[in-house]
Amino acid sequence: MKLEETTHHQDKCSYHSLLEPQRGCTRPVLKGFDKCFWHAPCATKYDPGIMEQYFNDSRTLKELIELEVSRGGSLEGAFLKGADIGGNWFNKGANLEGADLRWANLSEAGLSYGSLRNANLSFANLESAYLSDVDIRGAIFTEANLFNVKFRNNDFSGVKGLSKESFRGWEWGFFPIYHILEDYPEYSKWIYRSLVSYFARNAALDDASWAAYRERIAHRQLLLKELSLTRVIIHSIVRSYVRREVFSRRRVFSALIHWLGGIKELILSYIYCYTFGYGEKPLRVILSSMVVIFAYALIYYWFSIPSEKGFANALYFSIASFTPLNSSGLIYDIRSRYIVASESITGTIFIGLFLFALARRAVGRG
Repeated sequence: MKLEETTHHQDKCSYHSLLEPQRGCTRPVLKGFDKCFWHAPCATKYDPGIMEQYFNDSRTLKELIELEVSRGGSLEGAFLKGADIGGNWFNKGANLEGADLRWANLSEAGLSYGSLRNANLSFANLESAYLSDVDIRGAIFTEANLFNVKFRNNDFSGVKGLSKESFRGWEWGFFPIYHILEDYPEYSKWIYRSLVSYFARNAALDDASWAAYRERIAHRQLLLKELSLTRVIIHSIVRSYVRREVFSRRRVFSALIHWLGGIKELILSYIYCYTFGYGEKPLRVILSSMVVIFAYALIYYWFSIPSEKGFANALYFSIASFTPLNSSGLIYDIRSRYIVASESITGTIFIGLFLFALARRAVGRG
């Protein structure tokens, strides 16, 4: 007996397949809607009383959806926004293996610790859904929306249809941004690393570059979390207790040195990010170079280097000093030569960074 036949409703759901408009949903409608329980666009339907009245069954939403999938029922276009069908360490989430969830609305749904193995999620909306510890091997995500999804401990083996565009959201309603949920950088860092490998295997070099950049952003966020001075000291005390060592000033000093080392790494991370995008953004090298050239032009103008007056001359001289056109031989003042030499060295470094970033975007990675 099919799930929809367990009810007393007579009218049929008005939903029709987007790929086969002639094929409609045969389930009975939910009271107050022209669609069935699965397609009705409201979250109040998750109320146990409403579910029991519709299905004539006291099972939970997780159990009902598992039953529907096990019987081969299509959930194409289903409205499951905010549905809590996930689990935890001790209780598995919904088993939706092989489910047809094309065009389904699963935004903000709790799916953790469940299974979407070999499920078809093409065109599905999974924005801000929770997919922690979900088995997604072999799942199809063609044109699915995965913006701000919480991933953790996921295996992307056999997954189809993922691209950078899968993770696109909008800021201020018009500006595109691309990322998964990054509130937990200790997890998002490793998910981005997995995506780098996934995109590289599929020769999607630009997408792999995006994932590699986001991985470094997540690493920086993780550094910020770990650099709480209080956290470092508490960690040092706990470690001393576990190792049965005497907590002393020396231990505090060691923790402080470790903290300062983290501060140094964080500062370098910001520099790498904004100067050349961790080797993934050649355009940032160009923009950074322009800032450096302009800054040196102001210095030359202030110190009257070269002797010709005017900011235009100072700017041209800065460009010439930054590039291999170096004209430091025209400067006779020792102090001025040191300034010009420093720009020349900086220019050489930036040219090298630009070539490195271009090469990194143009070739595959392991």
